[in-house]
Amino acid sequence: MLDRLKEEGIAPGLHILHTHIGFHTPYLTPSADSRINLTRFFTLAKPLLKTDDKIYVEENPCGAVMHEKCRVLNFGGELIHYDGYTTEWPYFFYGCKRGFNDTDVKECSKGTIGGILDISEYGAGSAYINQNTVLQDEIDGPPIVCQTANKKTVLPLSKRRYFSSALPKEKIKEIFENAILEQ
Repeated sequence: MLDRLKEEGIAPGLHILHTHIGFHTPYLTPSADSRINLTRFFTLAKPLLKTDDKIYVEENPCGAVMHEKCRVLNFGGELIHYDGYTTEWPYFFYGCKRGFNDTDVKECSKGTIGGILDISEYGAGSAYINQNTVLQDEIDGPPIVCQTANKKTVLPLSKRRYFSSALPKEKIKEIFENAILEQ
């Protein structure tokens, strides 16, 4: 099949979308799961109280995301929407709306590490998971079954997220050139 595509002048490719999970799932409300990915990490420079609308951090947030739907922090499982941040000491996020996405408002001690939620750029209705955790296996759908001429292989869920490193390059090439993928 790949040869036929190439003959037609089509460059075959493979696009793998990082696993993400919707905001209205138990993984993101009422408390955000610690296995949801963060794009930047920040350490609280002061305790975070339930009434605070500023979040003081040790690190300079310069360059932090400013897209309206993606300005979300996660500290202790609470999601917090922010309006902006300072880039001179003391560093802080301001205009913080606590309990974003109906998460429980929480207090956190100085030194707590949190960060910016890794929100999917496709409509900002979901967040990416940390693929170095078992959350991938927890939420994943049915396994991929690869059928080749002489062998039927079920790729275990624990190996799917590391597909390229789980199999030798020759085997990956064989699977994609000869396999029929079933779900």
